[in-house]
Amino acid sequence: MKKFKARYLLKPYFLIPICVIALVAFAFIFWHLTPKRPLSVVVVDKTVPATAADSWSYLDDVSNNYRKHIGLYWIMDYLKIVDPEDGRYYDHESDYFGPKLDENNRITGSDSIAELSEIPDILYLSDTYGVEIYDDHGITPEEMNTISLCHSSGTVIVGEQDILTTATDEKVRSELEQLFGISETGWVGRYIYDLQDLTDVPYWAPDMWRAKYGQEWNCSGAGILLVSSDGDILVLEEKTDFQSKNLLNIAVTEEYRDEFGKHSLNYYNWFELIEADNAAEVIATYTFNVNSTGAEELAAVSDTTTFAAVTRMKDENGGCAYYFAGDFNDYTTKRQISNFLFADKFFQLLSFDRDGDVMNFYWNFYEPLMKKIFKDALKNPVTHETYEERQLARVGNDGFEILTDGEWRSFEIKGFNINGEAPGNARYSYSGDYSYYASLLQSLGSMGGNCVRTYDLLPPEFYRALGEYNRSADSPIYLIQGIMTPPGIDPGSSAGRMDEIKENIAAAVSAVHGEGIVPGNGAREETAYVYNVTPYLIGYIIDPRIDGGAADKLLAEESAGYEGRYISAASNAAEALAAELCDYTLSLLQDSYGCMQPVGVCAGTERLEGASWIAPGQQTFDLSRLDVSEEASGLYFAAYALSPDDSALLNDEQGFAAAYADASGGFAWGGYAREVRSLCEGPLLIDRAGLSTSANAFEQETSVNGLEEEEQGEGLVRMLKAADDLGYAGMLIADLNDNWSGSDSQSAAYTLPASSDGLWHDTTDRAETSGLIAVEALQPAEPAVQLNDNAEKSLMQQMQISYNQTYVYMTLLLKSDIDYDLNEMIIGIDTYQRNDGEYYYDKNYYANSQSGMEYVIKFESKNAAALYVAKSYNRSSGQYTTQESYTAEYDLVSVLNYGSFTASNTHFYQTGVTVRLRIPWAMLNFADPSGALVINGAENGALKTTATDGMIFSLLIGTKDNMDTAYIFPESKQSAGYKRVELRPWTENDIEYALREKQSAVILGRYFSDSE
Repeated sequence: MKKFKARYLLKPYFLIPICVIALVAFAFIFWHLTPKRPLSVVVVDKTVPATAADSWSYLDDVSNNYRKHIGLYWIMDYLKIVDPEDGRYYDHESDYFGPKLDENNRITGSDSIAELSEIPDILYLSDTYGVEIYDDHGITPEEMNTISLCHSSGTVIVGEQDILTTATDEKVRSELEQLFGISETGWVGRYIYDLQDLTDVPYWAPDMWRAKYGQEWNCSGAGILLVSSDGDILVLEEKTDFQSKNLLNIAVTEEYRDEFGKHSLNYYNWFELIEADNAAEVIATYTFNVNSTGAEELAAVSDTTTFAAVTRMKDENGGCAYYFAGDFNDYTTKRQISNFLFADKFFQLLSFDRDGDVMNFYWNFYEPLMKKIFKDALKNPVTHETYEERQLARVGNDGFEILTDGEWRSFEIKGFNINGEAPGNARYSYSGDYSYYASLLQSLGSMGGNCVRTYDLLPPEFYRALGEYNRSADSPIYLIQGIMTPPGIDPGSSAGRMDEIKENIAAAVSAVHGEGIVPGNGAREETAYVYNVTPYLIGYIIDPRIDGGAADKLLAEESAGYEGRYISAASNAAEALAAELCDYTLSLLQDSYGCMQPVGVCAGTERLEGASWIAPGQQTFDLSRLDVSEEASGLYFAAYALSPDDSALLNDEQGFAAAYADASGGFAWGGYAREVRSLCEGPLLIDRAGLSTSANAFEQETSVNGLEEEEQGEGLVRMLKAADDLGYAGMLIADLNDNWSGSDSQSAAYTLPASSDGLWHDTTDRAETSGLIAVEALQPAEPAVQLNDNAEKSLMQQMQISYNQTYVYMTLLLKSDIDYDLNEMIIGIDTYQRNDGEYYYDKNYYANSQSGMEYVIKFESKNAAALYVAKSYNRSSGQYTTQESYTAEYDLVSVLNYGSFTASNTHFYQTGVTVRLRIPWAMLNFADPSGALVINGAENGALKTTATDGMIFSLLIGTKDNMDTAYIFPESKQSAGYKRVELRPWTENDIEYALREKQSAVILGRYFSDSE
């Protein structure tokens, strides 16, 4: 046997295999020896199993249920990125948010990032389209709150095409577009290898093609399919529309090649056409390599052939948001081995451009792009700041103080109560629209306001808006959190449901601390709160709803009082209830968070002990006299609602005006506030003090109805000065914003059904119009009916009628100006029951309308007009049924205010020969215009309604000297002008509105600025 000689090892057939083995061993060993990289990564993928989303494309290959995120995990494994908590590699089968599968690939449940407990370094939104077999689609508003919190905390956000799917709420899509700095065009596309292969063409495409072009699918060869959210479809074919086989290219833009590499290749997957905002960086672009024919076809979609493919929006806090306008993280093969050095380079060498193969894109574009993003995140991880709970505020007879830089400093409240209901929301059904709250808080801040008080626990979007505002504002807006006894609990029987009331308090306290899931209470659904706003929380106001009848019910009970840890009461059941709830709140704060914040309790003044308006024998209570322990000194205050329309004030305006005077003279509200202050002990906050810009109608009290916006602002300034002069701890203005679902005592009876109140805006209702921010339905873009009179001798050319959720609009286009010294103009309105109503416009004219009118509008001059109602239908005199009449007897409903429609309380104006009017629905006795319901009679003290089939409008122009009819329209029922304006019902989804700062907001802003 020959001896083995060492020199044999130098032979190529030995040396090459040995070197290869050594290199492979070195690659594996060195990879294992490199340190792990802790990085918190959260991935969202709702399209699990991926095969259930588009199984037609898998050709019975159901092996890859995690296709929409598994490629990302390969990169994390290769980079040795691990969970910072336990050092464990991320598992693509369990470490993601979305539907979870069992061993039989059946969905067992799903988890949501709304329940995320820690802020990650990277949040990757891979695919939220979802699957048909499981109800979890799109990004929810609660998840958007978490995304926003992560972004503002410095997290790198990465999003892909399918997160903007129609399954995501439109408002959330808008927020995502803002976060990423992009705008959708509505067009998406995909490369198709063979347009005749219907296993590769989406199953719905031939039907869309047939619907648009009226012919069967006849496309062939390779091509690009483009479809829009509006149902449009376009196919660009390689053989006719492109310059070469390279149909669609993706490339890093020249400006970013040094940072991200000079990557450029063909793209074969789903993509979307987006527009990048000016502030967004365009990292990469798509380019359609079309010829002149293709460019002409593509012009139907866009005027450019290059679109943003990868964008980046940097945040001032160090975080940024990347958007991938395509199905980038789409890993179509079995997962490759990753635990060796240069694994990515190895697979890049093995991949090459093949028509329709998406893996070349994965290895040569997506993988290096994400590797760069991961490495940047590793260099700049999120800094986790821990807020140390501390007492932020205290209250004394001189007002609130806030702890600033270790010192107690006086805090002058410039605060507003905010309404959580947006148009379309029923009472206590609060809006979940982040942009609504963000706009309101922005307006509050621009006025110089520094405090917002909620009536109740609002949805998470409000606290997100508050946190986001304060993150970037020079001066923060502080929060007084209201906690109301749930509407489903009778406040007069609170003792029997005390556990539920306390649970509701605990839920609200947990919510403002951003502690996650908060249970529902009947009025609200269970939801997640992630924003901790306690760094701006200066107090709680408990509202046990013990006004009026509830107070009488409580006071009728015998009470042994309440002896608490911090707050006690001995006098009566109402004070004992208030003491117990405040004591519970303070104890909860101390035991759970180690410190307390001021807690108050609110009520009206109807049963205030010692007040001059208390009737003999009437039982009373006083929230200011609760016993406060030394440990809770500076932590309790009473809050009383002092509204200018309180019956106690209106019943004795002269007496109260004599009791207080300011620079403008006697001030009734000041006298009212003086008496309340004199009766109460300790810190006292004025709550819910406001003035309305409601339309004055139906002979209502003029001191609180029909105010112009300037009068509202000047009146509020006067009230603020009086509150300060009288030694109150502050005054909260009610309200920041108008509230469509509000209802004052006079209007409530005429709103039927009450559940529809939020669907329309009653501008005659003080409770709906007390905001300094008007919440206004958009004016109609087109008329509902347009009536023309082309007769040679006609005095009117055209009449247009339209409506929205607030007004009925009329536009008259006259042929010439009316001389009101010589002529009189009267508009007739028939709201329902054509045969009933008043037929004559005025006693002085013989001309009659073609149907019975319930209302007429009489013009005294170009800028003076009034609305009148037939006597049989005057609700202010208890008449609720229209009746056939020929007496021309009408009662005044309201003098109409002249002015353009840019202010709250204007009804008509005239420019040239054009007259424009708008009449509030309630002035026309509509009980629910959203359902076309009008008041029609009463039975057993309750009003009844009926549905109208529409309204008919008419016009009379008379000659004053001879009382003759100069013009009437329509002349007969056979005339084209005799036409009903049909009212189409609307729902919450049909309402479009805008916010507008009233002139009162400008006045308040000046006052707050001058008081600094």
